[in-house]
Amino acid sequence: MAVERKRYAVALQYYYGSFALVGEFAFGRGFGSSTGNDSDVRQLIAEFNWRAPRETVLGWLQIVHRNVEENILRDMIVGTEWHLSRRITASVQLTRTLEPTTSNNYLLQLRYRY
Repeated sequence: MAVERKRYAVALQYYYGSFALVGEFAFGRGFGSSTGNDSDVRQLIAEFNWRAPRETVLGWLQIVHRNVEENILRDMIVGTEWHLSRRITASVQLTRTLEPTTSNNYLLQLRYRY
């Protein structure tokens, strides 16, 4: 099943040394899943991240607020990524859903790029 989406977005980034503040506001139609492809969507993302000076470690904290057909969805995401070599990356992420109901989702990844 294909999900059709049409989005417009504005993103801002501010870097200070190894730290970054990132924000995005997006709106459009189409969300997918049980809401269908005709849903009006507004989304706001705020992220704070830190990158090690040698760029081998990245950590982030995100707050995501979505309004899909007047239903509010909020997530808090915290994660980290390690570049073990030029080709191998490991990452872990915890997504804590705050609304409509509280739940946790964990993501562990080990990626090899050839």
